[in-house]
Amino acid sequence: MAGGRLRRRSLAGRGAQAPRAPRDNDLILAEATALRRIGERGDEAFRAFFPELVESVRHRDAASGVERRGNVLGLLSGFHSLAEVRRAHPDGIDPRDAAWMWRRLLVALGDAHRSGVVHGAVVPEHVLIHPEAHGLVLVDWCYSVTFGESRTAPHVPAMVPHRVDTYPPEVAGRRPAVPATDVYMATRCVEFVTRGRLPGPLRALARGCTLPSPTDGPRTRSLCSTSSTGRWSGASAHAGSAPSTCPPRSDPHPTREKKETTMGSSSWSTDAHHARRAYQASAGSSGFDYHDDVTSAPRDQWRAHPSLDPRGVGVRESRDSDAHPNSLAVSVLFDVTGSMGRVPRALQTKLPDLFGLLLRRGYVADPQILFGAVGDATCDRVPLQVGQFESGNELEDDLGNIVLEGGGGGQTTESYELAMYFMARHTALDCLEKRGRRGYLFIVGDEMAYGSVKAREVRDVIGDDLDEDVTLPAILEELRRKYEVYFLMPTGSHHFRNGRVREFWERHLGQNLVLLDDLDAVCETIAVTVGLGEEAIDLEEGLRDLADAGSDQADVVGRALRPLARGRGAVATSTGLEGLAGDGPGVDRL
Repeated sequence: MAGGRLRRRSLAGRGAQAPRAPRDNDLILAEATALRRIGERGDEAFRAFFPELVESVRHRDAASGVERRGNVLGLLSGFHSLAEVRRAHPDGIDPRDAAWMWRRLLVALGDAHRSGVVHGAVVPEHVLIHPEAHGLVLVDWCYSVTFGESRTAPHVPAMVPHRVDTYPPEVAGRRPAVPATDVYMATRCVEFVTRGRLPGPLRALARGCTLPSPTDGPRTRSLCSTSSTGRWSGASAHAGSAPSTCPPRSDPHPTREKKETTMGSSSWSTDAHHARRAYQASAGSSGFDYHDDVTSAPRDQWRAHPSLDPRGVGVRESRDSDAHPNSLAVSVLFDVTGSMGRVPRALQTKLPDLFGLLLRRGYVADPQILFGAVGDATCDRVPLQVGQFESGNELEDDLGNIVLEGGGGGQTTESYELAMYFMARHTALDCLEKRGRRGYLFIVGDEMAYGSVKAREVRDVIGDDLDEDVTLPAILEELRRKYEVYFLMPTGSHHFRNGRVREFWERHLGQNLVLLDDLDAVCETIAVTVGLGEEAIDLEEGLRDLADAGSDQADVVGRALRPLARGRGAVATSTGLEGLAGDGPGVDRL
């Protein structure tokens, strides 16, 4: 686990008493059960509304034999609880601001309810909002009820003592929790943060949502049953100014002064990724807006996005920074011709899995990832696109700006050698220059490279004045001084079963040709390969990590990497689970 990026908790909440006593282990189990259920059955577009469950752990005290549970969740940045918002605005916030909070809260609860989960503790301390990005995350699922799970009670198991007035009567009466239970509490949160200053229509709506019986009025209709698009015609319709959705901002700390930063100095946020994906889904965006814009014009007008255009680039740098002092360069270049055009879409979906394994499993302390795309310089309009080395969500910008040309020359060759030339001569890596460690370069494709780097193509595409062609073996030798080079060839691609293509890459890369049964396993394969190369894991440990992370790609990755893993035997050790033991007072049980 990367220090500072995760938090170990015995309770996910903010403001509630932590149930560190063994008798409260069921609350920790309830949280893990709820988040897993939502992850399995919930809508991917709304994933940003929920904390990320990284793993559940158990710790047994050696002296007493007592076992305590804990959940490890992804760390959030730039968020504030509604309790903090109210303290900052003692007279209450503007109802127009409360409208977007209410709407998002109901969308989040609606997704949970459709997944069969009632939160059971929607109190101000558990509702976190991002003021600038208009983001919301609902935390502390320890009090939740998951329908159909024998391990959770049908009623809310405990109450936050200083928020008793926020709960509906059915909770104190130990009656079964229903979706209307959460609707009641969400409304109380909005009344709290506005100090009751709601305009007439919203005030009437709030009264209906807080009737004593869960079978009365709007509580029966469960306003949380929003459509799959996340649109809700309640509070926000009356507020007038609240937008239906707001895009996430790249800066996760909206209250901090903007500063100039170097490439790779930011940090990855899975929550920001899911917020971005939710916004794209609600806006009907493919996530590749630049491609959509460019390809709507005549083909002779297609151009690489300025941020990805290799022409005139001096060097793409992977550098250490205060935030990431031990940078490791990981480059992923993918063929975007023909069937390989699916690769960037798979990468876009699986970025959290890639970062989750590299960072949270401790494979790499400070990965810096570069994305690029390869076509055919003999016929394509955009034969090479190369992004920056990044440590944070800027990577998504590079992916979203790629032109998925889908061309190619109709042969069994693409201009991989031109991409190799750029990476060999136009990148600079601190991991190599300072620590003598090569970076990693993964090329995802299904064809052969041309036999040489052509001087004319280098001049046209990159802008270097090259006197003569460079043979493929020569540029590969140069490239391997900087990178461990792998070629990933996924099934389903047009030439996957072409013996000539396989023999070509086996001749040039040997065991670093990786044959992949499933295109969707690209991210997991890259992560485990880096873990093997860094000797952070052996293959079996990597496959267990995939299973623990909820991936269904362990078998695919295992078959792909067994030839590569032979002869490697890194040993990873556990540092223990400090901080989970304790004898806190627990919570008020019902």
